[in-house]
Amino acid sequence: MNIRFAICTVSDRAFRGQRPDQSGPALAKYVRSRGWAVSQAKTIPDDQQLIAGTLEDWANTGQADIILTTGGTG
Repeated sequence: MNIRFAICTVSDRAFRGQRPDQSGPALAKYVRSRGWAVSQAKTIPDDQQLIAGTLEDWANTGQADIILTTGGTG
């Protein structure tokens, strides 16, 4: 079974290019190492409406079987 993952990194600084996103690519590497697919990967700022909209879009359009989120720790 090929499981499709979407990975959403929430980080103002990574979104603005002030620092590299390390957690999103690390999750993608782990997912791929297990033989699964990354169907979507996105870095977005810490904005509640944008986060909710992104996750709802991915969930409602069937773009992924599993959605992983990371970041938002600043």
